[in-house]
Amino acid sequence: MKRILALLLSLCIAWLMMLSIVSCSRQTVEEDTTGSEMEMQETAETQEIKPGTETGYPTGELGQPQLMYNGKLYFYLATGFDDPLPDGYEYAGSIAVEDNVNVPTEDFHGARVEVGQKIYAFADEPDTVYVEYETGFARFSVR
Repeated sequence: MKRILALLLSLCIAWLMMLSIVSCSRQTVEEDTTGSEMEMQETAETQEIKPGTETGYPTGELGQPQLMYNGKLYFYLATGFDDPLPDGYEYAGSIAVEDNVNVPTEDFHGARVEVGQKIYAFADEPDTVYVEYETGFARFSVR
């Protein structure tokens, strides 16, 4: 009988300890979350974001892939790099110049694309071109 009572007592003590640990960890997480949110608000309100630091690229460089084709500026809008080439699109040329500092102003010039990448166009869809990547195609669109 003493063994059973001792076992029940130790189980109760272990259960109470686990409850207190869980309770403490929840409180810590809530405090951390609240502190993070307040810190984020303070940062957004009181600190100025320096140009170039928000893109992950060096200051002064363009962060969004873009290219000039047929006198229009096309932008990659995060649609994936592994799409199949839609029917009707034909080879139009290749990227001739990559300049990650200046917005492209001449056909077949681009930023955040590589020299030699192939561009595909379709006359019925003049505001969309596709650029070939290793795993497929990426859609670039006029804004």
